Amino acid sequence: MSKVKYIFTYINGEKEEFETDYDYKKDARESLRMLNMNKQEWLEYGDNFIHVPNILKIEVVGDKEKMELKLNLTPPK
Repeated sequence: MSKVKYIFTYINGEKEEFETDYDYKKDARESLRMLNMNKQEWLEYGDNFIHVPNILKIEVVGDKEKMELKLNLTPPK
């Protein structure tokens, strides 16, 4: 089972790939949303510090999505 990865595309055209601790893409996307809501200017991945304004695009890459089941329960008649 592989972990989800982030692929950062920087404003200078470089791409860099980082493996996350997440098993599911949805969890990784939610983590990015939380970082955005907190207006963090620097991200830390391993030994790397990344200045957020230099990031043009972040791709979330993985092979697993969480399965969700929506149920409407009605009382028996």
